[in-house]
Amino acid sequence: MEVEFATASEFTDDLTFKYYIFVNGKLLTGEVTHTNIAGGKENCSVMYVSPRTLARC
Repeated sequence: MEVEFATASEFTDDLTFKYYIFVNGKLLTGEVTHTNIAGGKENCSVMYVSPRTLARC
C-alpha cells in the first residue's frame, strides 16, 4: 500500500502512519515511522504486505 503526503513545517522529526487494510474479512494492521522529513515536498509512505500474507486472507 502506498500513500502520498506533504508536510507544512520545514522539517518533521518523526511521523507515524498506522495502516489498516481489510482483505477478505480479515483486518491487517501495520505501522511505519518516518524520520527527518523535509517539508514542502511530495513524500511517500509504503507498507508492504507479502503475497503469502495475502494468500492466507
